[in-house]
Amino acid sequence: MIVVSEKLSLGYAARCDAELLFQYTGNPESSKYKASRMHTSTEQTLKMLTKLSTSESFELHGKCVWIIYLNEIKSPIGMLTLIKKGPVIEIHFGLIQKFTGNGFASEALSLAACYCCSSKIANEVVSFTDKENIAAQAVLVKSGFKCTGSSDNFYLAPLISAEKRDVFNYIFCV
Repeated sequence: MIVVSEKLSLGYAARCDAELLFQYTGNPESSKYKASRMHTSTEQTLKMLTKLSTSESFELHGKCVWIIYLNEIKSPIGMLTLIKKGPVIEIHFGLIQKFTGNGFASEALSLAACYCCSSKIANEVVSFTDKENIAAQAVLVKSGFKCTGSSDNFYLAPLISAEKRDVFNYIFCV
């Protein structure tokens, strides 16, 4: 594991995690605001995890996926995507739908951001969320991020529109 709290652990994916995580990557409601297309198969999720959820992923691809494990059931409940941009880490999150609303996303984000800053992986941790994604905005604030403004026509959310979407920008405040 990369980092552990009382409730959660963040780590790299095991091969068997793909089936459960497909409940997030392949769910239209969970994938609604994602900047990538929804997965159509467990195999697609496994391929992504095999490429991006390893200790070499940052070095090889400039990004990495950390799995959020619920310690109580020793099972994956979601994931964090970390994108390295020089001394800055951009972080995004998603949970399997049945685990939302319990504070797990905010705890995982805070845990990851604190780890990135304290271990010198990054000088800053930032994120952004669609202006319509009220739930993600609340999670970011609860986990210690501060809104720093907005950007218009910033990203594509293929499940919503072919047009670029407006976002709020956030920075983690230690």
